[in-house]
Amino acid sequence: LPHIANEEDLQRVVPRYYKENLLPARPALKARKTLVRQSELRWWDLLWSRSWQKRPGPKIVSKYFGGIRPFVFDKSGEFVVVVGNGWLLKKGGIGESAKGRDGETVYEMTEEESYLATVTYLCSTLARDLLEYMSVQVSGGQLDLSSKYIADLPIPNFAAIEPAELSKMIRTGEDITEGRVEQWSDVDELVLSILA
Repeated sequence: LPHIANEEDLQRVVPRYYKENLLPARPALKARKTLVRQSELRWWDLLWSRSWQKRPGPKIVSKYFGGIRPFVFDKSGEFVVVVGNGWLLKKGGIGESAKGRDGETVYEMTEEESYLATVTYLCSTLARDLLEYMSVQVSGGQLDLSSKYIADLPIPNFAAIEPAELSKMIRTGEDITEGRVEQWSDVDELVLSILA
């Protein structure tokens, strides 16, 4: 977004969001106690900076508290995570190339493919079971998905997966991202067949 210096800029740059979301919440937003201590903030500002989101980039997004399949892939990076968590892949953290049986590199993964394979895994019941083990349940049965609980969630080494199987995980991640999954049991079966 362009720089927003005042409320008129805010209304001009995001007119629909301003009218439908911000304006009705204005009294509550202005009453936040933290605004008194941080005089540089305006009533519509976030209470703390999220500098990692200033430059759009791909990320996996989760709710703060989530039930089954609480992860999505924001391919373009156009969405700002406010009440939730954004997950970025570490360079080299999950393996950047798949190896054949002879140990030769047969497939170089792109960053997007890494995210797609990861979201496939995260949307499986296998990952859900691990999340239940690592996190705490809050009222309503949802899990706390903050990094203090799930930062150490095991993520598969995609470089060790056969390229044909890895391609299936990537295609499934595309289907999840585009909302084309009809049977989640197919996702579970795929992940279990590859990782178990």
